[in-house]
Amino acid sequence: MPSFIDRIRNAAKGFAAGGQKLPPRPMPNFNKRGFDAASWDRLTLDWASPLTTGDAEMRTRMRTLRGRARELERNEPYINRYLESLVNNVFDHHGITLQSKAGDLMRDKSGKPVFKLDDAAVRIIESAWKEWCKNPCVTGDMSLNECGRLILRNTARDGDTLTKYIVDSSANDFGFAIQLFEGDIIDDYKNTMVAGNEGEPQSQIRMGVEVNYYQKAVGYWLLKEYPGDQMWWNSEGYYSERHSVENFIHLFKRKRITQIRDVSWLVPIMRDLKMLDGFDEAAIVAARTGAAKMGFFVQKASDGNPYDGSKDPQGNLITDAEPGAMEQLPYGMEFQPFDPKYPDAYYADFIKSRVRRIGAGVNMNYNTLANDLENVNYSSIRAGILDDREGYKAQQSWFIARWQQPVFAKWLEIALLNGSLKNPFSGAALPFSKLAKFKQAEFRPRRWPWVDPLKDVQADVLAINNRLTSRTKVISENTSDDYEDIIRETAQEDQFAEDNDVEMPAIQATPSEVKTGLDQSPDTPDTPPDKKAKPANAPKEG
Repeated sequence: MPSFIDRIRNAAKGFAAGGQKLPPRPMPNFNKRGFDAASWDRLTLDWASPLTTGDAEMRTRMRTLRGRARELERNEPYINRYLESLVNNVFDHHGITLQSKAGDLMRDKSGKPVFKLDDAAVRIIESAWKEWCKNPCVTGDMSLNECGRLILRNTARDGDTLTKYIVDSSANDFGFAIQLFEGDIIDDYKNTMVAGNEGEPQSQIRMGVEVNYYQKAVGYWLLKEYPGDQMWWNSEGYYSERHSVENFIHLFKRKRITQIRDVSWLVPIMRDLKMLDGFDEAAIVAARTGAAKMGFFVQKASDGNPYDGSKDPQGNLITDAEPGAMEQLPYGMEFQPFDPKYPDAYYADFIKSRVRRIGAGVNMNYNTLANDLENVNYSSIRAGILDDREGYKAQQSWFIARWQQPVFAKWLEIALLNGSLKNPFSGAALPFSKLAKFKQAEFRPRRWPWVDPLKDVQADVLAINNRLTSRTKVISENTSDDYEDIIRETAQEDQFAEDNDVEMPAIQATPSEVKTGLDQSPDTPDTPPDKKAKPANAPKEG
C-alpha cells in the first residue's frame, strides 16, 4: 500500500499532467454562527447602528425633544396621566418625611456597643425641618413637598433640572432657601475645551456642563435668561456665565456612562403618542362624518328635470336633513348615500394595544395609564399594582439620594452655622462641631395601603411571630411612619386612655384571632334570645 507521502506525490503529478482536479472546498458560512441581530439584508438595511456616545446622541436633538415633550404634556391626556401618577406615587400629601437618627454609639452595662438616639436633638431637628419645609423656596409660594413634586415632574418631562442653594438671611428664619430652574437654563450650545493649569489636563464643556478629566461636573454655564423668554428689549442677548457646582443640584437620571445630561423620559413613546393622536383625530372626524349620514345627488337620466333645490356658493346641490322628513327627488335624480361606517368594531382593541405599548415605554401598566379597570380581576390588578409600586420605590430611592438628602444636608449646615436650631427650654443652640452626628437621618416616602388588607396583615403577623421579619421592616414597607414613633404614640394613647378610665381592647397577637364581618356570628347584643342563629344540624323544637 502506498504511503501517505506517495499519495500526495502521485496526486501532484496528476494535476501537473492536466488530470482531473478536485472540486474546490466550500468556504464556511460564518454568518450562520453569528448573531441574527447583526445580519445585513433587505429587511435590516434601514436599521441604524451608530456607535455614538450618550452626549453625542442628544447634543443636537435635546431642544427638539424637550419642546415636543412639553407640547405633549399640554395636549396629550396620556402624558398628563403618566406625570400625575408618577408624582402622586413618589410623594403623598405629606411629602417625604424626615426621621432624624441623631445619636451616639455607647456601651451598655455589659460593655456591648449600643446606639442611643439623642431625643432632644432629634426633636429639635425634626421640628425645625418641618417648619422650614413650609416655605423653603425663594418665591415664597411653595412648600418643600410642592417643590419636590414640581422638580420631579419637570425632570421627567425635560430630562434634567437645576436647584440652586440660596444663603440669605432675608430669605426666611433659617437664612437658607432654594431656587428652581428648568433644564434649558443650561447653555447646551456651549461645547468647548478649557485649558487647565500647568501640569493639569484640560477640562471639557459638554452642553453647558463643565467636567474634569474624570467626567465629574465642576461647573455649569447658565444663560442669563431662558432661551424661550428673551424679549425684544433684552440687550444682553444669548450669553452664559460659569457657576460652581457646589451651589447646585443637577438632577437627571443617568442611563449611559457617557452622558452628562439627559433627555425627556417620554422619548420612547413620543412618536407612538403623536401617531396615535393623529389616528384618534381621524377616527373622531370619520365618526362625526358617519353620524351625519351625508350623500350625493347623482343624475341618472339625461332627460330628467333640472334640480331646482338649494345650492351652495359653488353651485353644488344641497339639502337639509330633518327628523321624519321625506322628500321627492326630481325625475332622473338619485341620492347616493355616503357612509364611512365608523367607529369600526376594532377601534377599541387597536387603541388598547397601542396604549399598552405606550405603558411599556414608561414602565407603567396599562390599567393605570389608561385609567381602565374593565375586565380586571383581583390577581391581575394585584400583580400590576405591585409591579408599579416596585418601580415607584426605585424612583423614591433615586430622588431621595439625589435631591432630598442633599437639600437637607445643606439646610442643616446653614442652620447650625446660624444658630437656628435651639433647645426650646434652655435656649442653647446645637453645636456645628457635631454636624456629622446631626446629619444622620432617614427619609420616609409614601407607602401604599395593602391590596387585600386582611390577608396581607395576617401574613405580616405570621411572619413576625415566626421571626421571618421584624416590626420595623413591616412598618417601613407599608407605611411612611417609624417604629419608634408608633411605639411612642401607642404609649401616649394607652396613658391617655388610662387617665380617662377607658379600657383598651386586648391585642390580637395571632392571625387566627383576627376576625372579619363574615367570620363573626350574626348575633348581636340587641338580638332577642329566641331569635339567635342556630347551627344547621340543630334538632328542631317541638
